[in-house]
Amino acid sequence: MGTIDSWGEPTSLPPEDTQTLSDPNWSPDGNKIVFSGNGTKRASMIRLLDLPTHQLSTLPGSQGMFSSRWSPDGRYIASVSDDMKRLLLFDFQTQKWTEIANGELLGWPSFSEDGQYLQFLDSTGTGAVLRFDLSNHKMEGIVDLKNFVYAGYWPTGSLAIAPDNSPLLLRDASTSDIYSLDWEEP
Repeated sequence: MGTIDSWGEPTSLPPEDTQTLSDPNWSPDGNKIVFSGNGTKRASMIRLLDLPTHQLSTLPGSQGMFSSRWSPDGRYIASVSDDMKRLLLFDFQTQKWTEIANGELLGWPSFSEDGQYLQFLDSTGTGAVLRFDLSNHKMEGIVDLKNFVYAGYWPTGSLAIAPDNSPLLLRDASTSDIYSLDWEEP
């Protein structure tokens, strides 16, 4: 481990882009970063920054998409439409998008460690964590979120994947009390 003195200076990336950017994700080889706008504007699109060359490019057909995640093998990027109704997968080999799922409130795409599965949160109805098998294109539900109370900043919760491929969710287990007070002034 180095000390603070041995760290380099922070660098703003990308240097000339002024659009509000969010949700960066590293490529598996560490040479690129994928990011997008904040997902609340139709202007959002998926951008790729090549770190060695500082070249900035836009992923074809990514207008209106955000929340991108790179697969462990680097072949795919999963993204959510800005209205959070569609989950799509970009295949670098075919240079095409495939719709994986549609619903009312989809988010938090996360690839399994081995890259065989793409898990995501479907907050439509009672909510669930779904898993898409990249080899056979089958979808299965792995966690029912009925009566699950999310915690954190986002009303749709958040999802991450543990090393054993189990879903990690933040749950709000707190309680709230309501008080009524009669105030009598002296």
